[in-house]
Amino acid sequence: DLVDKDGLHRGGFIAPGLAMMSQSLLSRTGKIRFDTNQRGMGFGPGRDTGEAVRNGVLLGACGFVMQAVERLREICGDAVILMTGGDAETIRQRLDLSTDLRPSLVLDGLALALP
Repeated sequence: DLVDKDGLHRGGFIAPGLAMMSQSLLSRTGKIRFDTNQRGMGFGPGRDTGEAVRNGVLLGACGFVMQAVERLREICGDAVILMTGGDAETIRQRLDLSTDLRPSLVLDGLALALP
């Protein structure tokens, strides 16, 4: 979401997380199979199906974030980037981008709204 300096919501994006992207490949393709429990992700080409999927979804998520930040900066200029959600730290570690990690931002907001 993009909130300008006056507190006006200027729009946002919704995208799937890493697990949802991986699971979509399992459920929406006929023959692709891989171990979803393996960890370790990078930007290099995978040497097996599982690694290729993990690296592909990470690369896709990071590319999405960078493109979203570019679009948002076109609207509001330089901004503070807050990252939240279950995959935020994994994605953040691989970006050349100054961000503020807020893993429970939605819950923090709910706590303020519902005292």
